[in-house]
Amino acid sequence: TSVWTWNLSGILSASRTWSYAPSNYTFMKDHSNTFTVMDNIWHAWQSSLLYVDWTSDGTIDHVMIVVGVLVSDSGTVDPIIDQKTNNRYQITLHQSIAYAAQAGHKNLTWYGLQYKF
Repeated sequence: TSVWTWNLSGILSASRTWSYAPSNYTFMKDHSNTFTVMDNIWHAWQSSLLYVDWTSDGTIDHVMIVVGVLVSDSGTVDPIIDQKTNNRYQITLHQSIAYAAQAGHKNLTWYGLQYKF
């Protein structure tokens, strides 16, 4: 959990901290010195990481990066995210949650790491 790379020399594969969401969360939280734990994902700003446990079984299943923030005329904020899933580039967090619900994921647990500028 202390190594993060897309390619481990000699093994020719990514480290678990690169390719496995739970290990990525642990590495970014404990070893990167770049993020702080968030208590509210709706306050995420650009470069923050959002993690989701689709079934609330205690295992993080997916990670998303915040690439911007949409602020409405009324002042509400909705993080804009990118993720590896097809057709999930520059969508709002609200849209991502709606897609998850359509796929049957209605009991979600969220974790957030706020990027430290």
